[in-house]
Amino acid sequence: MAFNQRAHLRDNIDAIKTAFLLEKEQRAATPEERMILEKYAGFGGIKAVLSPVGHPGDERYWTKSDLDLFPLVTELHEVLKEGAGNEAEYKCCVSSLKNSILTAFYTPPEIVNTMVEALKEQNIVPTQFLDPSAGTGAFPFAFKQHFPQSENTFFEKDLLTGKILSQLYPKDSIRTEGFENIENRYSGRFDIAASN
Repeated sequence: MAFNQRAHLRDNIDAIKTAFLLEKEQRAATPEERMILEKYAGFGGIKAVLSPVGHPGDERYWTKSDLDLFPLVTELHEVLKEGAGNEAEYKCCVSSLKNSILTAFYTPPEIVNTMVEALKEQNIVPTQFLDPSAGTGAFPFAFKQHFPQSENTFFEKDLLTGKILSQLYPKDSIRTEGFENIENRYSGRFDIAASN
């Protein structure tokens, strides 16, 4: 199946809107909202989000191959401005989004499930799990299903992805920052660390 940038953008916009709404209303996601959040897949490979929007005539700076994404990218920026609440937070969201273009490619569930099965075959039952680059939670999802007693700590550097992850796993320790910021007090705490 070919990568569909329009569908990918649409799903991401809907998930970001939902995360901002949940944050604003300070409540947990409904099952329907959770399904929307789970479709979020970051902006890896969607270079069109780097193109300018917000001023009349910005379309002229876009490549012909990306021009059909202009309305969606414009909507994305509108959602970010509204959800962020102020210009500084909006700029942080945009900066984080742009930084993720080359790095936000999430681990397929099949790979994660294979790793979990390998742990189970060896009778390894983690009690403290760390994902230093959690994305939207492929590892957290699998670990919570197979090792529900495990305490989980997740790092996610991307601000928007961190918002989504926090809504999907509100009971876990989610840190929206780089793993390099982990404190020395965590040394030796985790029995399993996994990421892509």
